[in-house]
Amino acid sequence: MGKEEKKPQQVKVGSSAETGAYERGTGKKAATAQQEDPSDSNSVLDFVREYADESSGFMLDQEAKMLCACDPPPSSTTSTAAKRATAIVNVPPRIAKKHVPTSPVSPRALSSSAEEAPGSPVPPAVPLTRSAVAQSLHRQTRPGAVAITPSSSGDFLAVEQQQQECNQDDENYTAPWDITGSITVPDAAVQQVLLDEFDNTSSTSTSSADDATSTTMAVDLEAITAELVDEDALPEEAQREIHRLRHQVSQLKTLLAQHQLQQQEPTAIVLAEAIHQTSAANSNSVLATTTTTSRQLDRPKKQPLGQLVVSPNNELHGKQVRDTTTNPENDCHKRALHHSNHHHPLQGRDQEMQILLQCLQQTKEQKQLLLISGYSGCGKTVLAESLRPLVGEEGLFVVGKFDLYLRDQPYFAFVAACEQICHAIKKKMVEDSLDHPDGSFRTSSIVDKLKSCFSPQDIAILASTLVPGLKEILVVDQQHQCCCEEEQGSLDAKNRLQYLFRLFIRTISECFAPLVIVLDDAQWSDPSSLDMMQSILTDCECHNLLLIGLYRSNEVVDAEDCPGFESHLLTTVLRDLKARADRSSLTITEVEVGNLAPEAVHLVVKEVVEVSDDKNEELLALSELCHKRTEGNAFFLMSFLAMLEEEDLLVCENGQSRWDIEAIKSRTSATSNIVDFMKQKMAKLPQELCRVLSMAACLGSTFERSRLLVVWSSLLGPRDDASCSVLQQQLSLAVDEGVLDQLDDGCTKYRFVHDKLQEVAFLLIPEGQSSDFKFQIGSILLENMSEAERQSNIFLLANLLKETPKDPLSLPEKQQLAKINLRATSEALACGAFSSAAIYADKGIEYLPNGSWESDYNLSLDLYSSAAEAHEVVGNFDRMKHCCDQVIARDCPIVDKLRVYTALTLQIANSGKHMEATNILLEVLEMLGISFPKSASGRAFATIKALIKCKMGVKHRTQEEVDKLPILHDRQKVETMKLLDRLSQYSYLAGSDIAGLNLLIATELTLKWGISPVSSPAFAAVATIMVGPLNDLQGGTKMANYSLMLEERIGTGIPLSRSKMIGGNMAWSWTQPWGDVAKLLVEGYAEGMAAGDTESAMYNIYSWLTNRWFAARNLQQMDIDFDCYTKQMRELKRIQALDLTLPLWQAIRNLMGLSEDPTVLQGDVIANFEEFASTHQQNIPWVLITMDIQVKLCTVFCEYEKAADRFIEQGFDWPKGSPGQPFFMENAFQGGVACFAMARSTRKAKYRKYALKARATIKNWVGQGNPNVKHHAAFLDAEYAALKKKRSKSEGHYMRAISLAQRGGFTHDVALANERFSHFVRTELKDELSADYYMNEAIRNYAEWGATKKVELLQEQCQSVLFQGHHPSAMLS
Repeated sequence: MGKEEKKPQQVKVGSSAETGAYERGTGKKAATAQQEDPSDSNSVLDFVREYADESSGFMLDQEAKMLCACDPPPSSTTSTAAKRATAIVNVPPRIAKKHVPTSPVSPRALSSSAEEAPGSPVPPAVPLTRSAVAQSLHRQTRPGAVAITPSSSGDFLAVEQQQQECNQDDENYTAPWDITGSITVPDAAVQQVLLDEFDNTSSTSTSSADDATSTTMAVDLEAITAELVDEDALPEEAQREIHRLRHQVSQLKTLLAQHQLQQQEPTAIVLAEAIHQTSAANSNSVLATTTTTSRQLDRPKKQPLGQLVVSPNNELHGKQVRDTTTNPENDCHKRALHHSNHHHPLQGRDQEMQILLQCLQQTKEQKQLLLISGYSGCGKTVLAESLRPLVGEEGLFVVGKFDLYLRDQPYFAFVAACEQICHAIKKKMVEDSLDHPDGSFRTSSIVDKLKSCFSPQDIAILASTLVPGLKEILVVDQQHQCCCEEEQGSLDAKNRLQYLFRLFIRTISECFAPLVIVLDDAQWSDPSSLDMMQSILTDCECHNLLLIGLYRSNEVVDAEDCPGFESHLLTTVLRDLKARADRSSLTITEVEVGNLAPEAVHLVVKEVVEVSDDKNEELLALSELCHKRTEGNAFFLMSFLAMLEEEDLLVCENGQSRWDIEAIKSRTSATSNIVDFMKQKMAKLPQELCRVLSMAACLGSTFERSRLLVVWSSLLGPRDDASCSVLQQQLSLAVDEGVLDQLDDGCTKYRFVHDKLQEVAFLLIPEGQSSDFKFQIGSILLENMSEAERQSNIFLLANLLKETPKDPLSLPEKQQLAKINLRATSEALACGAFSSAAIYADKGIEYLPNGSWESDYNLSLDLYSSAAEAHEVVGNFDRMKHCCDQVIARDCPIVDKLRVYTALTLQIANSGKHMEATNILLEVLEMLGISFPKSASGRAFATIKALIKCKMGVKHRTQEEVDKLPILHDRQKVETMKLLDRLSQYSYLAGSDIAGLNLLIATELTLKWGISPVSSPAFAAVATIMVGPLNDLQGGTKMANYSLMLEERIGTGIPLSRSKMIGGNMAWSWTQPWGDVAKLLVEGYAEGMAAGDTESAMYNIYSWLTNRWFAARNLQQMDIDFDCYTKQMRELKRIQALDLTLPLWQAIRNLMGLSEDPTVLQGDVIANFEEFASTHQQNIPWVLITMDIQVKLCTVFCEYEKAADRFIEQGFDWPKGSPGQPFFMENAFQGGVACFAMARSTRKAKYRKYALKARATIKNWVGQGNPNVKHHAAFLDAEYAALKKKRSKSEGHYMRAISLAQRGGFTHDVALANERFSHFVRTELKDELSADYYMNEAIRNYAEWGATKKVELLQEQCQSVLFQGHHPSAMLS
């Protein structure tokens, strides 16, 4: 292939600044400005609309909406506190009258939390004008003027504005502003405010102090959202305008709605809109915007959720705000509560931190696997989280957590981590779109890369399984929403998903470097997730990746360390990864985290109580007691300190901490473990809260309030506003008590602070009632969910309902539960989670009532068939056979039994019993109406007849006629074709004479019935028969072309890879140059990996490697390629392809001088060839290929007798044993050279006979248009002329063979021809000088090929003439 050769990319199985007024669009500073009349005929909203039009509809942002929604602030006569209170929002009078709250402010409402600092000047009020709106909008058009960025804590976004100058060309304007407060506004509320403003644009903009009091109030945003105006009452023009504005809001929502990762508080858009006018003391009237930075601090106990606070220095804080006005006595409590709820101490972890930092730094060089183990509560998660701020803006840190009560849900942690990846991409899209309005921003490259890497079907597969967030980043075609039906239940579906996810992670790690993925609680991981983790870590093309696995060491057992116990699946996977680390470019680091040492506990206690004296005896005594009570467990320690504060055993007064060590000793006991301690603590919580937490524990470590509300209201009463309010109060209390974390500003999503708290909450369920309780919750959710919600939460429902209740179930209930488990089984099969699928299928079968085959036939059939497929892949063969027998024993149509027959024959074939599998398929096909002759003679006659018919059919059928064949849709016929396809594979491996006849029947049925998904490989296989037994090279090529054409019609990827491997390697190779065939094989490899057909992909890459061998590519480079792709074959467990590849790789190593005997296939690749060969004696293709390689080596190293004898022993059985194999070309040539050499030296007839036969065979191929053997024919003509003593003809043929070989780039054949010609000139022509010249050319070409060993041997024979004293290895460079 030379320089233009396409090599397959291996696919391996994240102050203020000077201010002034500017002219819009010009940047010129205005000299003067006057206040604009707010009663101008052009309303504020009209101006927003006009400006949005000018800005292509993009500038109508949340800030403009809030400006439109605001009325003027109170006049200067209003009290200072009223003006500066941040919970007060100015709204139009009509809204104020309509939505005055009559009850205390809800968690979503705003409330005041700060008083004006004494002596602060109070500026007079200024009305809102269109100039103000223009200035707000115009700030976005200047680079750097407005940037929406995430805060350090991540709980909301703040609008950070530089001090800018603004001016309008045609308007006198002066409006000094200052930002003093903020509000979180839902989109629906914004739309309502816009509607009210549209309907009330002519309202007055000034008011007295009394009026201000009536129109300035705390607004319940939920009430605003709930009561929309009647649009039908508005004029048509107004309705059209509202529709247009809403469309723009929708567009903005796509970019601005999602900003925060799952493990943090989600983002809200926070805008500060309190307006005031500067006093006369100010030197200039300027627009002053105070840059605000949001920070997440400790939540004061009992503080209402969602409250916004502005401190006396105008610093804006978010949802979790530490109250700066609270009493000092509470400070100590808040510090400990903060640690207890959110952070474990890192004191005493310096060594572990250093290891983590080193792993992060080494990620640039090689991907890393960091394993952090330890007991529960020791601080594993916090240790891993310490890397988050070190990743930097260019990197990405995501966390996925497995769940104790959702262990059967496949890819649970990966889905959570991918959701955060998608959030990060969307957040970057928002930031970049504001920084680069022209669209030239970073995330465009991420999106472009994703689009270029994945087809629409690939995107749909990822979006429906592991990366649901892709639906919001890329367009997902509706017709590709799920995996193809034919892929379900097969390993191909799993392989394809693994390939796609590897490619996704590879792409993300290129865009975010480094990409850190944390998988927490890996001891609860499902087998599919572990397989996926292994797949990612063994991807040699993936870089900049650090995967951190956290697991409880006491729950992960290794049988090697604990004899008599079964190894945890995680230990098996980790052991395999360690064995493959070197060849996978993977570094594995393990960190064992223990409890805190007494010194570290002392530092923690010292920080909590804020005692500076390290040698304080009381402090030392408290630290010692804390260590004794908790044994240094970090989470236990923080919980213990929090308990001391709650029990007033640790008190802060006047900024000082005090405690009575004796009282602590007497009132606390040495609890044996954290679970008992937390049970005691939770027992003190209100009973209602305990019930809420128990319900939440069943829903998972992370849960949605709406889902919990359904369960809560169903168990306690109707679901109304009162019930929702009570539940919210309970959740708020749980957050204050340090049991739950709130994950979003809207109070819609929560998680347990620690998995031990979830475990303890579940243990609050009375003993013996947990199964009934979970089943009851599952039934409630099932009853209240829509069909779409059921589908998206199918695994949660199946896990809740898998516990059989004590009370007997009715027949309809059993059927419904069986259907739920069937749907979960189908979803698990679709994403290759066979272990989970087997569990769900068995549970569904358990729910089937007696007589289900008669009462619900389809349900029973689907459950047993799915169970058989899942258990076959998992390896539970006894259970699989039981399920198969249940279906086969039924008196039902044969087409309904095909799924279990497929599973049964797969298991039999995978155990090596290919003939038994062949016989079963023959029986099934006979039931479908396709019969084969019973006797050998009958099959031979039928094969010959079918061959003739096929050859005539191809000869007389045009390409247009084949292209017009219909697509086959009949289910039974499609399944019949699939069985014929499997039969061809099993019978070929079994060496049965049925293989050829089966392929010919499949081709005939395609021409008769139409095109099926397996028609293409059938045509390709027939092409090899035409090339082999029929010796019709052009006819075989024509069939191979038809195969590719049919595949384009059917449009499936799995058979396409196999078709290119069969048709390209075994048909095209006979009429097309090696380079053209190589390109086809590279395409087949990539398509096979993308489709999950790793078997065909590995056969394609094996064929590509042999193609390079035939084309005489450099041996050193080939050695690198063989090393790379044999690793991949091992990773994908494609042993058959690997076994075919290893002999050829060993031959290359022999030629390079890396073995003792260069003619024996034994060395560092194959340690013991005889033992290796003994396991493959029944594999005819392997035997033939290996023998050809041996013939080649013997010929190259002048062991002509060995080569000739092996060639004669093998004979010309290639067409029968492995039709179409391109090795046959080399076998005929190398064997012919050896036989001619032996015939010339011994004059034995047997050598002459086989030499002439080989020559005639090759000349026949040349006559049929084979471009790869022209130089072979000339070479053998020269040998034949030398045998006949025709010196002049022989010399001419040698020269022609050398010329043709050089022209084709066949360096090894050029070398061999020069060597043989040198021998001829020296022995026959007696020309020593010419002989030396041609020998020199032979050595030079062998050196160019990379055959170091051969060059050394030739130099030893000709030391006096070559290289002028240089070692031949110098030629290799």
